[in-house]
Amino acid sequence: FTMDGRRSDRPGVVDRDMYVAMNAFHDPLAFVIPAAPSGRPWRRAVDTAPDRTALVDAQTRCTYFELWDTASRVAGGLRWDGCQPGDRVVICMANSAAWIQAYFGVLLAGAIAVPVNPNLTPAEIEYIVEDCSARHVLASPSEIPYGPLFFDRDTNAGDVAAICYTSGTTGKPK
Repeated sequence: FTMDGRRSDRPGVVDRDMYVAMNAFHDPLAFVIPAAPSGRPWRRAVDTAPDRTALVDAQTRCTYFELWDTASRVAGGLRWDGCQPGDRVVICMANSAAWIQAYFGVLLAGAIAVPVNPNLTPAEIEYIVEDCSARHVLASPSEIPYGPLFFDRDTNAGDVAAICYTSGTTGKPK
């Protein structure tokens, strides 16, 4: 599937343990992600079909293994930088493979992802960073930390994975 909801011409991209993530900003990016990013379905995809395409954007195509490896290295970099389980990590980047890798890296680190639309004003972004008490802000692919492989095995299905802000047309993000 592509971001505008059209079916991909690549057969077998989506299976029962996956869903297609649709992006609200409608940039051309297609990716298939597991229903539980830090849990068994994603790991099962890595174990059973490591060479299967998981993520495609204009510059990048990566397999489940490559996505897991990169996200684990992002998690390791975040932990190396002092990120702890439950810390908020703002991801304020354009739609790209790097955004997805950062998002999953945050989850694998046991932290809470706070996706932020990069088209917001600087004041709105600053408000969100302060309001959620973000410990880390990833504002460009060059700011994504990479470190040794890491996967927080203590993450539970009931843990908060993301905090999403919306402002609608009425004012401050909430």
